[in-house]
Amino acid sequence: MGCPRRVPPPDDTPPEEDPGPQLTLISSWDELTSTLYREVTAELVSVEALQAEHDTDRWTRTQRRWGELEVLEFLDTDRPTRAKGAVAAWFLRVVEGVTHVEAVLLRDFVDAPAAADSTELLLGLGEALAPPWEICEPSEGPYEDLLVAWDGERGLKLGLMESKEPAGWTVDHIEFASEGVLGAGWWSKKGYGTCAPVGSINANGRYKPAKESGEAAPAEVPAAEG
Repeated sequence: MGCPRRVPPPDDTPPEEDPGPQLTLISSWDELTSTLYREVTAELVSVEALQAEHDTDRWTRTQRRWGELEVLEFLDTDRPTRAKGAVAAWFLRVVEGVTHVEAVLLRDFVDAPAAADSTELLLGLGEALAPPWEICEPSEGPYEDLLVAWDGERGLKLGLMESKEPAGWTVDHIEFASEGVLGAGWWSKKGYGTCAPVGSINANGRYKPAKESGEAAPAEVPAAEG
């Protein structure tokens, strides 16, 4: 007689849980993850495809303009303990008749990190938002108090503002952008005017001030909202 057939042991590996849809907006800074809106920074993605991955049905949705830019805005209006709700703004761009999302901005979250100065703040944001950063300062009135830290290669931008706390800085907003979006043309569309270089922080965390430039500011453009 032949040997009896061996029965494989039962597979005790639990099935992978469905993580569910990704967050559309973040009510708290603590909800920010390194994978949030990674699809936007990877490539230009259609509105339909992005909506399929995010919990957009939970939020109040409005389409309007921020300065020159068409925006699909998601707002947290169910907030019994907060006067102002978190916002996600999807910046739209039509390519060959299909509406895509070229950048996403998140703001009005609570518990944003703060530090005594902007450089200290940028160096303490953790691995997901580690340097390098280019730092610039908008020239137009509505944004003169804003510092912009950005990295075109990663498609990341941070808006830094002086905190309400004494002698401090905090993160006002975070933006995720497709390749080639961040830069002078984007600053103009956002209503920043120019964004004059202030300095940079390299991958080792070393700050280098920018050289002074004698460039003239461009013509005034309508202001956006972040």
